[in-house]
Amino acid sequence: MDYPKSVNLNTLPDEIHVTGTIREISYGYCGILCQGGFIKVDLDRDVPGYNFKSVYLITACLSEDAKPNGKVDVKATLHTGREEECYYKSFDMPKNIDDMIFYKLSEVETQKVR
Repeated sequence: MDYPKSVNLNTLPDEIHVTGTIREISYGYCGILCQGGFIKVDLDRDVPGYNFKSVYLITACLSEDAKPNGKVDVKATLHTGREEECYYKSFDMPKNIDDMIFYKLSEVETQKVR
């Protein structure tokens, strides 16, 4: 499997350093309404404690400058579902995938995605 499912939740690190290539993207939107987006990143290198090839990251107000095949180098934290920010409460979900674990990017880290 190239990404974790909820059965792995207790074994995953709370924070990871993500370097890799964007393979999927959904921008979400911020403004009058707020909905986070996501990016799927194929990892360039192993991440300690995270034994998967890809990671799905929830993004906060992602710029449309970000494109598939773009490179990322960000710090992400585990999404718990208890977050208060609107983009972590309501965000686009990848199609045909369920029971998935997400990591999330802060607004500052999301701005690094180009």
